[in-house]
Amino acid sequence: LNEFPGGAKQIYRECGKPLTESLLQELRITPKKNGSNNENEQITSSATPPTVTAEDIWDFDGSAIISTNDVKALVFPNTDVKYLKDIQEIDKEVGHGLFLLVNPFWRNVESWGFNILAPNGKKRAQEVIFDKGYQVTYAVLRFSVR
Repeated sequence: LNEFPGGAKQIYRECGKPLTESLLQELRITPKKNGSNNENEQITSSATPPTVTAEDIWDFDGSAIISTNDVKALVFPNTDVKYLKDIQEIDKEVGHGLFLLVNPFWRNVESWGFNILAPNGKKRAQEVIFDKGYQVTYAVLRFSVR
């Protein structure tokens, strides 16, 4: 166990997982009607709270997939190319459903930088994440100088 107070595992345990599970328990998604062209037709319903499951991806970095029958959330993805593959797979699986990227450890495509082990990481990130059209729904960006 990484005992560092404030490490990724602890942040996930203390806030990432509970907050994401709570958010998903509040969502009630009613699928679009067949043949509808309206992208915004998915509406909330008053159904009972959904069952939420959490599956850790990598134990050491606090990343996980938290999901219900209708929604998937990838919590704490970072710039490792493994997460680009995960995002592609989950996006394909969810289709037109709701897929959330919760607290990713990047700000923009420049966060990928140069990595000799993933020479096309920045290009893949651009294609998989930034060109895909994920909308930022809530963001707190903090600038710090050390």
